[in-house]
Amino acid sequence: MRTKFNIIPDLNALNCLTIHPNMAKQNNITARKRWFLRFGIQALEIKLRTSSSLEENELKISVDVIENLRIPLNCRFEIRRENNEILLGPYIGILTASKKSSLDESVQYLSNYLYDYDHIGGAALAFSLESINPIENTIEGYLYNSEMKKWEPGVFAYPASVFKIIFLNKYWRNHFQTVFGRRFFNSYVFNKWEMYKW
Repeated sequence: MRTKFNIIPDLNALNCLTIHPNMAKQNNITARKRWFLRFGIQALEIKLRTSSSLEENELKISVDVIENLRIPLNCRFEIRRENNEILLGPYIGILTASKKSSLDESVQYLSNYLYDYDHIGGAALAFSLESINPIENTIEGYLYNSEMKKWEPGVFAYPASVFKIIFLNKYWRNHFQTVFGRRFFNSYVFNKWEMYKW
């Protein structure tokens, strides 16, 4: 099982991520390279540092990076290296309603999707079509707080992938497929005859 990291805000640095040397070595992350930190679909260039004063399951991230990428501090994340990017995740969006009012009424029932949260970790965002800002790549929705076992409202960055449970018109299907590609799940719309054949 991969290490789940707690995020610690770094108040003394800018554009910086600090990791324990053992974890840097284990993930093949060297401080001599140019790095980007990715959370959801957004990425920022960072300076990478190592420090033995951290616990092995801690990542220290400067406050400016936390704010710019809108990284929630109450989640435990895995990291994965892809080329010169360090991916922080998982960060999954659940598109559950067209209208914000419908989302507000149904969000409490979405915890069923997170029955295995302790094993998976990461961030889970429930949202509606009405709460998407495609210009700023932000979503007003509910993020699952695993410590409190409840959904908390806020404005968040676009996730890394989206699972949809509603019907989408052509505009929104195209938008999500353009932004997320293969990370847009349950995107195939089928009719009753196709479902019957399956």
